[in-house]
Amino acid sequence: MLLHTRWAQVRDIPRNNSLTIKFRRYSLLTAATTALTEGVTPSGSQLAVTDVTAVVAQYGDYVKISDRLIDAGIDNVVKEATELLGEQAGDTIDQITRDIVVAGTSVNYASTATSRGGVGSGMVIATADILKAMRTLMTNNTRQIDAKWIMICHPFQWRDLMTDTTIQNAFQNAYPRDKTNPDYTGEIGEVFGCKVIVTANAKKFTSLGQSGTDVYAAMFLGKNAYGVTSINGLSMKTYFKALGTAGADDPLNQYATTGWKAYHTAARLNENFMVRVETAASA
Repeated sequence: MLLHTRWAQVRDIPRNNSLTIKFRRYSLLTAATTALTEGVTPSGSQLAVTDVTAVVAQYGDYVKISDRLIDAGIDNVVKEATELLGEQAGDTIDQITRDIVVAGTSVNYASTATSRGGVGSGMVIATADILKAMRTLMTNNTRQIDAKWIMICHPFQWRDLMTDTTIQNAFQNAYPRDKTNPDYTGEIGEVFGCKVIVTANAKKFTSLGQSGTDVYAAMFLGKNAYGVTSINGLSMKTYFKALGTAGADDPLNQYATTGWKAYHTAARLNENFMVRVETAASA
């Protein structure tokens, strides 16, 4: 579930220390193109450091399980509830991270649009949008992650990519008679050296485009674009309170509870190392 945290810089806060984390961003050094003079010590360069702070918050939820369900239920209700809560926890952390990452200032809009409100119904994601975003990352000397750029997109954008003729032709050339062709499998994998990740948690701006069009945000990421943090050892905890543990609040031992609690936040570390591409999607 934690797709949006997977490519983040991870730096936890020591326990019993603070709720605030300080990430340090180092600017690239200018190329040293002046030849050295024999016997003369050069002046050297200075490290440029920018501090980016973030404050963790606490999230959590729980469910009550009645004694009747525990005593007479066919299913193992506690196990089922715990699995559902685990999925909820992952979904929560993923969406919190996503909302921070997609609020960045580096953004491209589909086709001729110059704002989110200008994205019309026919302005779907295309090859040109991918190449433009990658060009921005390259121009900013963004380092790749495991030799690839990362693209996180919505399933509706995935559908439009799969029908883009340029991408289809690339697939056909790479897999002319091969059943591993993404046209057959539906798995894009990589496009032009960009690793494509598809998730329903990709950001959707409902009805904020032209004439109420839904706008979808694809995120293009490089190394050290953003970071995530929690309190060391407290990133995620699960809890089960059995029947009879609530004292006077549950005098007849009628319910148990199971739940989770987590500390988490994210921070954008370098706006130049990420690009948000906002598009519409086919009906």
